[in-house]
Amino acid sequence: MHTFCAILILRHNQEANTMRTTLNLPEEIINEGLKVTHLRTKTELITTAVRELIRKHKTSALKKFKGTVDLKINLNMLRDRT
Repeated sequence: MHTFCAILILRHNQEANTMRTTLNLPEEIINEGLKVTHLRTKTELITTAVRELIRKHKTSALKKFKGTVDLKINLNMLRDRT
């Protein structure tokens, strides 16, 4: 195990809030992550990983709505086409 201190940067209303935390992560995972992503720092790697996890969760949550919303939209009318 490799222990390091990561600073996660969270942006809220254009103010940068940071949270310092200690994580115990396997060194081989960190090294492989840095290698495949070409990121320079462990902080960038962890921040990117958390953002990607959030994005995937939101995407899967949106997929649950597939076929449940019936939109009757006339694109020609919306675009002022006749």
